[in-house]
Amino acid sequence: MYRTVNGKETILREIVQEYEVKKASEPAYDEVERMKELVKALFSFEEKYGGTYEEVISRLGDPQLTDDWTWSRDADEWRYIMKEIAGER
Repeated sequence: MYRTVNGKETILREIVQEYEVKKASEPAYDEVERMKELVKALFSFEEKYGGTYEEVISRLGDPQLTDDWTWSRDADEWRYIMKEIAGER
């Protein structure tokens, strides 16, 4: 039995059972689909900026030293995507 701060009592076994039912009904996580989405996102950045990350850095400069918040934000996301694809989590 678990009692919340507002006094409501809940049986923990019921919470666990609800969680297990919900988890079983969710589709299995597919790493292949995740990678496809990451690669699509990578290609969209390359298309948006007209080159690879390294090429764009040499053209637009260091995203951490710029006043262009869009480039800075996109570069952060781009780096994250490249790390995820490379398995550097």
